[in-house]
Amino acid sequence: MSSGTLVIHQKVDGPAYAIPEELAAAGVTLINTDAGFTLTLPKSVAAQVVVQSTYGRNTIIVEEGSTLTLTYECSGTGTLSLTAKDNAQIILKHIMLKTSDLTEEITLGSYAYLTRAAAQLRGRLMATITLEGEHGTVDDKELFFGSGQQTSTLNTTIIHKASHTTSTILVKGVAKDNAQCFANGLVRIEKDTRNVSSHLAEHVLLLDKGAHAVAIPNMEIESQDVQARHAASVAHLDENQLFYAMTRGIPDKDARRMIVEGFLAPVNEVNLDLSLLWRDHDAS
Repeated sequence: MSSGTLVIHQKVDGPAYAIPEELAAAGVTLINTDAGFTLTLPKSVAAQVVVQSTYGRNTIIVEEGSTLTLTYECSGTGTLSLTAKDNAQIILKHIMLKTSDLTEEITLGSYAYLTRAAAQLRGRLMATITLEGEHGTVDDKELFFGSGQQTSTLNTTIIHKASHTTSTILVKGVAKDNAQCFANGLVRIEKDTRNVSSHLAEHVLLLDKGAHAVAIPNMEIESQDVQARHAASVAHLDENQLFYAMTRGIPDKDARRMIVEGFLAPVNEVNLDLSLLWRDHDAS
């Protein structure tokens, strides 16, 4: 595989930008400002792409045997469409630090692999991941945090259309102040599929009495040859944990942060600086 770096600055008022395959083959770092683009990675290429998107529909197609590492930072309204062809791999790190509304449409071919890590601090994230080819795999970890009067929505749908496919979805979130948070997960396993495995879990921690969260894991199973599990919980901060930390000389404020950061650590695959979660609170 070849690798390299190319930086492309797209004009704010420019048309959709299609990156030529010869440039994609060298590896691309893309900074997109205000319009959609289309990128195709040819076969047997490894590329790293960074997208900072405001608006538009952004499409990336990863051809057979290629690997895409994509960091996607969204601050507006738009759609991200990803396709991994047979034996392709996508490593997606998605960050929403500002209020935004993003739709993700991801399709996997045979033996394709998706590693997805999302961190949502504001807005709405709607993702649909479809396993169309056999032996496809999804490993999905999502983090969200709501504060103030914010409403955050995280909807993830996994569709198993092919046999011998696997999906693992772990969602963890924290709500404080008067935030309203909604985590809705759906796994759909279609008829005539065989040897399908899926695990969906959603867990939310409430830090204040005014915070509210709903976690709804759903499964629609039309096949009998399936191993499927789901779990969900919404709970307030454990006062016993706080008391134990304070008996060890840890101030209440620091103890709360330690508990929250420990709770979120298993899903912080984007290596988000978790001190960001407290800045608005500290400023108030």
